[in-house]
Amino acid sequence: MEKQLDYDLFGNVVQRDPLLRERFGEPPFTILDAKGGNWQARKRLWKALGIESEVGRNAQLLGGGKGNNEEQDAALTDKYGRKITNGVGVFDNATSIFDPSLCELMYRWFAPEGGAILDPYAGGSVRGIVANYLGFKYTGIEVREEQVLSNRKQGAEILAADNQPVWVLGDSNKVLEQWATPRVARKFYKEEEVTPIERHPLGVGWVWVKREDLYMAPNNANDSKSRSAHHLIAKAKADGFKGVTTAGSRLSPQINIVARIAKHYGMEFHAHCPTGALGVELVEARDEFGAIVHQHVAGYNSVIQARARQWGEEQNMAVIPFGMVCGEAVEQTEAQVCQSNLPHECKRIVVCVGSGMNLAGILWGLEKLGRKIPVLGVRVGADPTKVLDEFAPMDWRERCELVEAPEDYHTEVANNPWEGVKLDPIYEGKCVPFLEDGDLFWVIGCRNTLAMGNVEQLEEAPRAFDMIMSCPPYGNLEVYSDMVEDISNKPHAEFVRLYGEIIAKAGKLLKRGGYAVWVVSEFRDKQGYYVNFVGDTITAFERAGLRYYNSAVLLQPLGSAMLRAARIFEASQKLCKVHEQILVFKKP
Repeated sequence: MEKQLDYDLFGNVVQRDPLLRERFGEPPFTILDAKGGNWQARKRLWKALGIESEVGRNAQLLGGGKGNNEEQDAALTDKYGRKITNGVGVFDNATSIFDPSLCELMYRWFAPEGGAILDPYAGGSVRGIVANYLGFKYTGIEVREEQVLSNRKQGAEILAADNQPVWVLGDSNKVLEQWATPRVARKFYKEEEVTPIERHPLGVGWVWVKREDLYMAPNNANDSKSRSAHHLIAKAKADGFKGVTTAGSRLSPQINIVARIAKHYGMEFHAHCPTGALGVELVEARDEFGAIVHQHVAGYNSVIQARARQWGEEQNMAVIPFGMVCGEAVEQTEAQVCQSNLPHECKRIVVCVGSGMNLAGILWGLEKLGRKIPVLGVRVGADPTKVLDEFAPMDWRERCELVEAPEDYHTEVANNPWEGVKLDPIYEGKCVPFLEDGDLFWVIGCRNTLAMGNVEQLEEAPRAFDMIMSCPPYGNLEVYSDMVEDISNKPHAEFVRLYGEIIAKAGKLLKRGGYAVWVVSEFRDKQGYYVNFVGDTITAFERAGLRYYNSAVLLQPLGSAMLRAARIFEASQKLCKVHEQILVFKKP
């Protein structure tokens, strides 16, 4: 392509390469001009998608503007379309909208194709929607629930269902600390050991998690049902039975558990289930562990269980009860309750209820300890009330609330892994929507074909991102909420400290060679002096081990600045600010 010719004021030829903008979106200079026609055209295209970053913010921010100085009040009115009212920094139209054209440019320049992007100050929806629209994978952390819900709603309206940004509700300081903590190899627990209780983040709070999924019986059969099955099968072997039999659905994790343990003891195993295609658990039990599968036309549980009992009597085989409905299962779970040192702060126990045996054991354990902790049982499958009437304490209805899982039994939920724990998609996964801050989530187990993912997940390195992109709160210039976790409402010294902690934790998650792009602006204190926010930001990143790599100035459209400049300068000799700064850091 021919280069276009132009001439300067002195008649010298100025050569302009049209490929520069075409190659990079904008010329990669240290000054970026948001006033330019190309920039504005791109911005209009992005807005045409329907991005409304201001949605989800309160109609009135809590303030920060009016008390500082006239320059900032006027700048806020110009930049965000706000009107300062009541003399206390209350805004009418709190619509701080991130520039999607800048977002697009930074992603294309500093993130690898399809890269993972972290945003510790997610705010509105722009950075997430632009990222995933361009093929990147965005994860943003935001402390305000209304903003997260709004962002997710916009993402669902604009992007495909399988291409949604991830907005995490929570305090960046806590969430990043959790993500940056190295995960160690996790051992499985043997029958004589007590499985651990862990603490996991939940939105802006925490839940405890009882990890019964980490119990390991022979042949890697795991979860609390495996503990009961192990005792029953070992006893059957000692009593001289030649084999064992049990009943279950075509998706039954119990059949897989019994097959594994029976093979360990060299015992014959026959499984009874309805006709139809076998689930992956039964296929593995048959092909890998030698289970002999008998399928019956009548698919009712009661019929299948009767067939298994009859087979056992005729063939001299011990029957492992359907759903582990036996006193052994209650005793095993009761022991875990009594020996686990349940947190005193625990507000409630949430447990998945299939047959009801684990719930019965939990209630008996609480009875033995004298602890009056309410229990929420999430029902999955058949009605467990008859089993609970037989095996649970007589007053179980007063001590436990049963709720129906929102999904059908056969529906697999997709919230896996949840906080590093692989949940069973038919059972435990359906409990997550019911969890609240302060709960103890009793995880019974995860089917064996998925369970080893718990170890793999825990042995992974901490989460890693290819790029960090954010626009932090400008001190208390905009106070977004009065929440304890919101750093925008903190005194300046506390703000700077917490700000540095968040940058340090985010930096740990950035891959080596990755870039952090930070959009900032100076702001003034109440006496009208700049607080050196840009300097504080550079210092925080360098302390976090990232190197200061690029700096650029983003020129904003002048808007009413042409009218404000004279008034501001004549009143205070302050220059009218019409730019923001883009700081780029690189992790060596």
